[in-house]
Amino acid sequence: MQRSRFRSGSFIVILALAGAMTLSLAGCAGMETESGSRSAGPLEKTYWRLAEVEGMSVPVAAGRREPNLQFDPEKKRVTGYSGVNIFSGGYDTTGGGLRMTQMASTRRAGPPELMKLETALLKALSATRSYRVSGDKLEFLDTGGRIRARFEGQRRP
Repeated sequence: MQRSRFRSGSFIVILALAGAMTLSLAGCAGMETESGSRSAGPLEKTYWRLAEVEGMSVPVAAGRREPNLQFDPEKKRVTGYSGVNIFSGGYDTTGGGLRMTQMASTRRAGPPELMKLETALLKALSATRSYRVSGDKLEFLDTGGRIRARFEGQRRP
């Protein structure tokens, strides 16, 4: 019984971090399109599948849930799945940038290769300061303009 309470407590902490992460992403309203102009829309209400993180390709594995994220403009929250755990938090797009805040995640263990992927993704989210959207592609960039993660999108109503 005590073990169950610990897991519930850990889950609450993870949800809190996830909520913070979502708020951080909420600031993504101003995005740079391929032409360099800023627009709002495609970042939010789109299902973004992780394609590459920190230079590592992320293959789609048959029978496995794919790493992804989504931005909710009404709640200014970002939520996603890292390949092992769910995460969420806030987001901010003030000044055309992108910053994730108060991120939280569940704390399940997984296979080493997925844990490596998760660590890289969470670091990339933390380092993200701007983004670029071109068609159905989304890139997260750090302060130096280095691409930290790439996603492929499917627009949601």
